[in-house]
Amino acid sequence: MTVGARLWLPGGPERCRKQHDLGVSAQRGLEGILYLLLSLMLCHALFTTGSHLLSSLWPVAAAAWSHLLPAVLLLVLSALPALLFTASFLLLFSTLLSLVGLLTSMSHPDFAQDSDQ
Repeated sequence: MTVGARLWLPGGPERCRKQHDLGVSAQRGLEGILYLLLSLMLCHALFTTGSHLLSSLWPVAAAAWSHLLPAVLLLVLSALPALLFTASFLLLFSTLLSLVGLLTSMSHPDFAQDSDQ
């Protein structure tokens, strides 16, 4: 059983038309070219649609950003004291935990043996 495309070639008036087998490799090559063209057309359609959408949304985004920029700056500036307090609290807490760990390890009976060796 042969799988492939068939092409009818015209013959002379005295001859009948003959069937010509293009073969599987030519068919795959043609399919590959058609799939490539289809993918290029889809990419072109998506790109042009996306660029039209972005160009129409750009003034809206610019206006929203001009209104949102002061709010974002105010939010960041108002969060700075809380962030500094949190950082200093975490630093103090980690220092206290380190001291508690050091005192606990020093009060352990094995500490004297470890320090002697």
